[in-house]
Amino acid sequence: MDSLDARIDEKLHKYLKIFDELLRFKSVAAYSQNEIDETAEFLKKLFEDRGYTVEFLVDDGNPVVHAHSGNSKKTFIFYNHYDVQPAEPLDLWNYEPFKLTLDGEY
Repeated sequence: MDSLDARIDEKLHKYLKIFDELLRFKSVAAYSQNEIDETAEFLKKLFEDRGYTVEFLVDDGNPVVHAHSGNSKKTFIFYNHYDVQPAEPLDLWNYEPFKLTLDGEY
């Protein structure tokens, strides 16, 4: 494996690990016992660790994680729902719903 492939593979594994951590939060909005706040905190830390200033915007609902960097004239918007649908019925899943599963080559 050449050095570029090795670097890509290293980065891929690093980001798959982060994605797996994020997927493990059971942030199901329909349940009163959910992990939405914990998910928002995870995302906040993820951005802060990369040098972003982060604030939560809350208006009678789930927090919006607003991250920004004052070092650029460019704008990047990442819009993502982290309150997910219930996983039931669980017997219809081929794999565990709140866990990253790689099937085949990537």
